[in-house]
Amino acid sequence: MNAKTEFTQMLYELVRKQNLSLTDSLEIISKFKGNGCVGKAASYVLDCLKNGIVFSSALKTCNHIEFDNIYITFVSYAEKTGNFGETCEYLFKRCKRKEENMFQVIEACAYPIFVVFVAILGVLCLLGFGKNSLFLSMFSGNFYDSLIRSYSFGFVFLVLFFSISFLVLKNILGDNKMFESFLAADFLVRSGINFVDAMDALISVAGIDSKLGVIFQNAKIRMMDGLDLTVAFDGIDSKLEKFLYLASKSGGECEVFGKIANYLENLDEKKRKFCFLLIEPIFICGTGVFLIILLSGIYVPFV
Repeated sequence: MNAKTEFTQMLYELVRKQNLSLTDSLEIISKFKGNGCVGKAASYVLDCLKNGIVFSSALKTCNHIEFDNIYITFVSYAEKTGNFGETCEYLFKRCKRKEENMFQVIEACAYPIFVVFVAILGVLCLLGFGKNSLFLSMFSGNFYDSLIRSYSFGFVFLVLFFSISFLVLKNILGDNKMFESFLAADFLVRSGINFVDAMDALISVAGIDSKLGVIFQNAKIRMMDGLDLTVAFDGIDSKLEKFLYLASKSGGECEVFGKIANYLENLDEKKRKFCFLLIEPIFICGTGVFLIILLSGIYVPFV
């Protein structure tokens, strides 16, 4: 667990579950031994609050833990609504999701990383000791050169194959910006933030300069011009249009973000399960190709 997640978890436990005030919670965290940068961050933020600096500004200037813009934005919304407990809970779950997503990527890549590591050791041993070994001295120099070439080609293949696999896995198992965006907007609407202002959360989480962020920015402008949800979100995933259409016709605008977030979460979970089913056979195939390349260097010289 990283420092930001640990800091948020402690705030969540104290503010949300124990109903303590923000200052009392920070006081407890700052005095807890063994917290390291978490305790220092709590102490710094507490001093800022005592000097009249608001919580969001204190987090922005804190050097002990790096709080991202989205984190600070949600804290600033909590300052407006007074929902610090709910906000701490949301931010903790968000931090935890990000850590779990990254762990899944690392876990999925453990097998290929091990294979690449073994391949590197094999190449190093072959280059360092193979040329002068008694076993290889019984064969011609062509055999050794062919073996080195096959190892080199195999190693290059492994690096390329598993690098591409890692990027694909990171894309599939990593953060789903659309899900996170709608979940954030739903939380803010339920916390009392008006519908149009909650659109800022969609834009912020998705990324202002991203393709999804531009769609959300345009949607906000259209909504401010009085257009309904279906027209405002023109260009978004067609699978979400039914939620927007039903919400615009039934007056369920305040619930549409949550419904879309739930739909995307279920869809994401199915995608992850399917991905994990395919990971092992795909990596076994990749390792098999490497072995074929390697064995070709042993077999071909004798043909």
